[in-house]
Amino acid sequence: MKRTALVNSLIVAMAMAVAGFSTAACSKKKEEAKTDWTDAETVMVITNRTGEIDLVLTEESLAMKLSDQKLEEIESEFEDERESGDETGLAADFKTFVLDSVEKMLNQRLIYPLDAINAMNWQNGEIVIDVEGEGFISFSEVSVDGDMALETFREEDALAFIAAFEKLKSAR
Repeated sequence: MKRTALVNSLIVAMAMAVAGFSTAACSKKKEEAKTDWTDAETVMVITNRTGEIDLVLTEESLAMKLSDQKLEEIESEFEDERESGDETGLAADFKTFVLDSVEKMLNQRLIYPLDAINAMNWQNGEIVIDVEGEGFISFSEVSVDGDMALETFREEDALAFIAAFEKLKSAR
């Protein structure tokens, strides 16, 4: 049962990582892509109803990532798994390799520069984001437990987030 819970917890992280989540991979024009927006001031963060996904608005970008709460939960499960000592030899080495590899992918995010976001609104129970020149994956393609991620945010949070985006966008 424990392994099943761990695997289920990783589905979102693995989907993001395999789909090409990266701080720069979402721009079709890599020469125009700013590869690190970590210095940009965070304007607002909202977390979906399940507590798994954050939508992050900074002065320079819009990003989707695993929530800090979900990351802590997964890291705790990883630590328990590492300490279980059930495997030996090659199996233990393989387990360590897999856990380390997945752990590196967990902090990846889907990110677009703010200038690439044409519009954002709340429509039929979901956040709709119009991104110019979407890359390999878009916000609308991310799912959480079978639900589209942008449908899993609370309306009041989404509306406040959209208002913050519009205010920031109009000031540019």
